[in-house]
Amino acid sequence: MVYVGALLLATVAGSLLVLATGSQDRPGPASLVLLSPVALLVVTAVWLRTRYGASARRVLGPSPPRWADVGVGVGMGLACFVGGRVLLFGLVALLTGLGLDVPPVQESFRVIAQDRATAPALVLTGVLLAPASEELLFRGVLFQGVRARTGFWGAALASAGVFTLAHVGDGAGPLADLIIVVGILPLGLVFAAIMQWRGSVVASAVSHAVYNAGGVALLLLTAGVTPS
Repeated sequence: MVYVGALLLATVAGSLLVLATGSQDRPGPASLVLLSPVALLVVTAVWLRTRYGASARRVLGPSPPRWADVGVGVGMGLACFVGGRVLLFGLVALLTGLGLDVPPVQESFRVIAQDRATAPALVLTGVLLAPASEELLFRGVLFQGVRARTGFWGAALASAGVFTLAHVGDGAGPLADLIIVVGILPLGLVFAAIMQWRGSVVASAVSHAVYNAGGVALLLLTAGVTPS
């Protein structure tokens, strides 16, 4: 419900931005990619405050944030990035060996990275806003809520599954979605494990941010920047 509300808010905000700039185009995938993390953070914060009031801070985890959580987050984020690249290269090699054409993924992000006007916004949303909003919702709210009923593995699978579904669709067809699932699902499980280990969403959010920072850096390095 919260995620759907955030998508609706991002769509409305994109439409208003189009009207304000006088453009004749509808908000495209690129604008939604940039606006969605902001909308998700706003909707989640409002929902938590409305439903739980002052006790909403418990979604940050049972343990108070510590500087050690930041260090753990950086280390795990780097490990996730390297492991994710190895997994992706292995999957691409397997698909190529089977004679399949590997479809492009993350096309919306690539379009944003190629535009000099929107590339800085990709850094802001991808490295800061998306990790903060997604970890608050998927690990702070969903994982902890389900864990109270099913234990760790049920909560880890549920939160990682929903986290993965939220990222499916930015590719050309079912095979691209499969590549996204193979890349994102293990990541969601690792973030849940970090949350369980440290007892604070700060650790998983920092891991998420470091992982995304590596991906954004690769996009900016490999995408030819065009003038706006």
